[in-house]
Amino acid sequence: MLRSRSCAAVASGSDSRGSIRRRLLEWVAIIFGLVVLLGCGAQRPTKVPGESDIAVSDVTLRSADGSDLVVDYGPLIPRLGMRADTLVLPMRYYSEFREYEDRRRIIAYWETHGFFDVEVEMPTTEFDKEDNSVALTWNITENERYSIHSVHLLHSPKEQEQALTEMISFGPGATDINFETFRKHRVTMAGHLRDHGYGHAMVYSRAFVDRDAKEIHWYYYVDAGPRTKIGKIVVDANVKVPAEL
Repeated sequence: MLRSRSCAAVASGSDSRGSIRRRLLEWVAIIFGLVVLLGCGAQRPTKVPGESDIAVSDVTLRSADGSDLVVDYGPLIPRLGMRADTLVLPMRYYSEFREYEDRRRIIAYWETHGFFDVEVEMPTTEFDKEDNSVALTWNITENERYSIHSVHLLHSPKEQEQALTEMISFGPGATDINFETFRKHRVTMAGHLRDHGYGHAMVYSRAFVDRDAKEIHWYYYVDAGPRTKIGKIVVDANVKVPAEL
């Protein structure tokens, strides 16, 4: 008995090491495949009107007065029409048209974070003729950040009102604003209502911006719909188990 247990333990350890080895090989194969795909897919798309052959070597966003920017613009860089290449993102070529498009993108991104008076200058460009590339620098004046003046939850079922209110992560006076995050609360609210018997529930999010007062009024409109009722329950394929069980 002792010998058989020992053999079983050795076999188990061997199987475990073999499983780890197989997983490592699988990961190596996946990484190699990704590298090959990235290399094969690094082909320039068809030129768009106004696009040049000048590569974008660098994109810099900075405050016009030299201070630190409040907004974390890291997630914005991959969304720009002109950017330098990375391991996973291809480089975009320079175009004067894209300067105007990217300026609108930058303004919209800052507004998403509560800076509705942001000023974005057209970029300064540093061309490198030998490398046939350009470096872009955007100068940004953020100005005053707006604040949340009021938050409203309307038309919620009474028994769910407290639970839905607790899902709102901000309140009056908040300045750490993120429209994308705040909007998504409506999805969580609707899911909660559906889990609690409102199968067709929808929640809508609206933000009203008062530019004179530099304040935001946020509303969540709840359309719970009727309570879902179970019509009937059918137990199928109960060959060996009686349906009444």
